[in-house]
Amino acid sequence: MVPRRWGCGLVALVTVASLSACDYTRTAKGQELCGRYDDLASSVQKLKDEHPAKAKAQDVRRAVEDAQARLDELQAVAEGRLDTVLSNLRADLSSELESAVENGSAALDTSRPAIEDASKNVNDTWARVQALAAVQCGKN
Repeated sequence: MVPRRWGCGLVALVTVASLSACDYTRTAKGQELCGRYDDLASSVQKLKDEHPAKAKAQDVRRAVEDAQARLDELQAVAEGRLDTVLSNLRADLSSELESAVENGSAALDTSRPAIEDASKNVNDTWARVQALAAVQCGKN
């Protein structure tokens, strides 16, 4: 009987340890998602600070590229939870980048309306990302 008790105790211990590890993994991944979201939020804010009517093309390009890099990092840990809205944000960021780069500094005045439109799309999509992140990360 004693060996059987040891066996049951060992099974119980392994089960509890496994459940604890699962909870820790879920918590750690959630924290990583929220941390990466915070990094992306900071980059998007920098992009918003580059006002399309005043910004230089290279400044817009740098801000968009930084936001895209943070977006890649967030999407890597999001595990599908934010795929659609992050894909939409990626498309809108790419559109803004193309508007800034295609026309360059020399023709920036003529491209400002396209950059402003792309910027508005980024802002709209970003609002949806923020709403979903609020649910995932408990942010209001």
